[in-house]
Amino acid sequence: MNYNVYSNGGSGPIDYTTIVATTSGLTFETAALAHPGDWRFAVRADDGAYEETNLDASVRLALDAAGADVTDLPTAPLGLSAWPIAGGKIRATWTYSTLKPITGFHVYVGTTTPDYGTVAATVAYSPALRSFQADLSGLADATAYAIGVRAYDAAGEEANTTTATATTKATGPDAVVGLSASTDPADW
Repeated sequence: MNYNVYSNGGSGPIDYTTIVATTSGLTFETAALAHPGDWRFAVRADDGAYEETNLDASVRLALDAAGADVTDLPTAPLGLSAWPIAGGKIRATWTYSTLKPITGFHVYVGTTTPDYGTVAATVAYSPALRSFQADLSGLADATAYAIGVRAYDAAGEEANTTTATATTKATGPDAVVGLSASTDPADW
């Protein structure tokens, strides 16, 4: 009995038309893998006359630009935006949807790019929510800030570099006060 190994070459679906290796053992070692890459490998048993055609004996290995294994890290948040709010603060919002629960998000702030060495805020993940926010305070007035948000869990923190920018305003807009609603057309 032999095992045929298939791959996706670092991106896309697995190519089951090209065998990349055949082994009689239960292990297989690749040559150095190109990075960054989202590598997938699959194995099918072959008795010399027939090869079984499973689609579930596969493994994924994600490598970042430095070649580090980032397979188990969370995915990046989506739709990051930021704007000034009252009191010289900036509100950052983003969305996140995953099947794998994570721990939370680290929010980073900087004047040109976010300072990824210093966490400005931590927001806990809740599976009941799809959108999240952080109000950032202690910022200098009339200063443009770059904000970054990264998801983290026990495996570590993902390393996306998506940013949103906003400029602080010391006074900012006043909060809405006295909002009311009426169903009586006479009040319109």
